[in-house]
Amino acid sequence: MSGIAVVGASESGIWTLWLLRNLQAYGYRGDIWLINPGRKEVFGQPCLASIDQVRGDISLGVVITSPGRAVEACAEFAARGVREILLISNGFRETGTPEGIAAEARLAEICKQNGIRLVGPNCVGFARFHEGLCAIAEPISHSMRPGNVSLISNSGALLSGLLYSLTLDGAGLDVCYSIGNGTAFDLADAIEHAGTRETTKVVCALVEAIPSKQRLAAAIRSGRERGCEYVFLLLGQSESAKAIAASHTGAVLGEGRLTRAWLESEGVAVVSSVVELSHTAALMSKIGPMHAERGVMVVSGSGGACGLGIDALVREGVPLACLSEPTVEVVRKLLPVGAFIGNPLDIITGTPEERAVICRHISADPGVGLLLEPFAVVWPDDSEVRLRHREFIDFAAAAVAENGIPYVVSSTFPGPLTGHMEAVQARPDIVVQAGVEVTARALRHLYQTRGLLGRKEKSADHAHKNASDQSGLTIGEAEGRVILERAGMRVVPGVHAQNAEEVIAAAKTMRGPWVVKIGNSGIAHKGRVGGVQVGLCNEDELREACRSIADSAIRHGVAQSAGEVSYLLQQMVIGPEMLMAAIRDPIVGPSLTVGIGGWAAEAGHIFFTVPLPVEANAFAGHVAGSALAGLLNERQSGALIEVLEAVGTAFVGDAMAGFDVLECNPVILTEQGGVVADVLILRTAAGKSTVSH
Repeated sequence: MSGIAVVGASESGIWTLWLLRNLQAYGYRGDIWLINPGRKEVFGQPCLASIDQVRGDISLGVVITSPGRAVEACAEFAARGVREILLISNGFRETGTPEGIAAEARLAEICKQNGIRLVGPNCVGFARFHEGLCAIAEPISHSMRPGNVSLISNSGALLSGLLYSLTLDGAGLDVCYSIGNGTAFDLADAIEHAGTRETTKVVCALVEAIPSKQRLAAAIRSGRERGCEYVFLLLGQSESAKAIAASHTGAVLGEGRLTRAWLESEGVAVVSSVVELSHTAALMSKIGPMHAERGVMVVSGSGGACGLGIDALVREGVPLACLSEPTVEVVRKLLPVGAFIGNPLDIITGTPEERAVICRHISADPGVGLLLEPFAVVWPDDSEVRLRHREFIDFAAAAVAENGIPYVVSSTFPGPLTGHMEAVQARPDIVVQAGVEVTARALRHLYQTRGLLGRKEKSADHAHKNASDQSGLTIGEAEGRVILERAGMRVVPGVHAQNAEEVIAAAKTMRGPWVVKIGNSGIAHKGRVGGVQVGLCNEDELREACRSIADSAIRHGVAQSAGEVSYLLQQMVIGPEMLMAAIRDPIVGPSLTVGIGGWAAEAGHIFFTVPLPVEANAFAGHVAGSALAGLLNERQSGALIEVLEAVGTAFVGDAMAGFDVLECNPVILTEQGGVVADVLILRTAAGKSTVSH
């Protein structure tokens, strides 16, 4: 029978103790030979003086000695035909000394000549849980179970925490490697090895060093081709962290944001914490990638929990499910009159049977890809007094099982699971986690890693209905320009036209180049429907721009024919483009937000938000105290302040009474002053806010 030989076994330190405990705890049944010429026995087991005294086949050699003796032991194992060695010892390349570097070079040579997989040096071990082999020489949880998540870590000290976090989230483990310096088995090798295993679906990695971009990329691509997903936590993203990483591994990551961007381009989910890593891995292991066509539906028995859940998803940009009309009608009949029916959905009212029906119809809706329940109270146990809390989970679990979609239960606060919830977590179709905010970040990765995160495409009929429904609330740009001019604001010169010939005639009255926009009312974002053409210099370009806008409008369902499309011709103005959004909130009142404008507005870069009204010269102080002070010259800053004062004054005055939103995007800052190039105004509907674009 084959077995494990441990060179340097000792009762001093923790390495031998925990290696033996973990081997036993996870069911290793082979022989274990302890080797130490200075000891007769270790922890009650007899010791051999040398590797030569081992009578049996050595499947794994473990070395826990000084660097010099470690190299000798590896050479002796090689001579015995051992092809896998775990080298826990440190004192090699990571020290930066000539002796340490030379010793590691000798190790690399031995492994290369003899075809040895060397895990380490400067590591804590590895495990293959499906094989009952856990050769990890540090304290770890003994509650882990075999599964489809593999873990690779440069750091040995963080390994036990990573494993425990994965266990808390219900992830089962396949292989786990603490690779240390990675002399003959580095990060790329370990990633490749895990990605080729039939028992691995998700590969997690805590990364301090990337030895070869090319080899790592090849390993990731190969694994993704067979359906494997990757979750990386990068260390060394600050200068101090890089120095610490170098002291451990002798190598550091490149510039953090560049490394992150490259890995994400390869489809890797790059996370920011151990908990986010384990949440993401657990979701991927049971659910896998999601498509934006089927979003997340938030359902709970608590209105507050619904709010926390939906807010977290929105912050992370997770696609939200939109219920179809048939589903809405069913739910409306089961909930009290006046109840909000949408996403999120609070279903605390009603009988247990009615709540079961609601869960069943929601999980069957074609727009719902995943049911998320933010759980607001402490986890239920099996007692009679917690029956109602268990019922809610059971209803949803039965519904998703019937309709084949995932169900995620995430608490609104951290806390240990009860025995009942551990049993729920063990089910293959349910994920149970603590902390809905981190769950939302993890769900974003499920939509992002396969390039599936994006806006849902709407059918032409739906888009046309949407535009029609908002037409009574959205002020057309032509009317909006008049409102602004009456309020004393400058707007880019422009003329409304019904067809291409009117556009060409109007162009003769103003200096080019020109901009042509779709002029139909009720369209909040003209660029999204192909409704903007810029830099036009002659009649042919103007005519082609009108044709292109009309075709795009028909294609997006905002018009049925070219005859329904109108146009707005504007003089093209050049300068820094700003976004100014005045919003009348029902609680905090009016405010004015300033951000990046133009086509980049939805990147969401905000410079500041100011409650209205403001005191004299307040905007000048906000501009001077923001990043804009270093981006704009004196004239541009003056133009910006002038427009801010005009917008702020108009929005709180009689000129804008009855309007909820005034969005000027872009406001172009020229040497002569600021001018508004595009405006969106939303009016109040029945006294309620309509801020929904």
